[in-house]
Amino acid sequence: MKKAVIILSILELIASGCNGQNYDKRISNFENMTDSTETIKYYKDFAIKHYEPMRLYNEISIDEIKNDRVYVKAFYKNGKLMVAEKYLDGKLHFRFSYTYDGDKVIDRKVFYGEDE
Repeated sequence: MKKAVIILSILELIASGCNGQNYDKRISNFENMTDSTETIKYYKDFAIKHYEPMRLYNEISIDEIKNDRVYVKAFYKNGKLMVAEKYLDGKLHFRFSYTYDGDKVIDRKVFYGEDE
């Protein structure tokens, strides 16, 4: 669905002649649409406070996680941390998921994973 919306927006830009104020407004709308994408990032370190999103430090690439025993996989939507998963020796250790009201965290769920 997002692809269709983006394609339609591009077609609108072309049809409008891409000039003047309409062009700037449409580009701004297009950028807002692309901000709503989900992003996955990986980190080495984190800090946790009650009912605040986990703070993540020392971002690493997906290739670097192969060499680390411990890392955090973070899922973002609209720039907000939605889910953070800590992996230990390739197994899920825990998962935090967040629910927001605006910019404020209103719920945090914790799942403890594959400990042996």
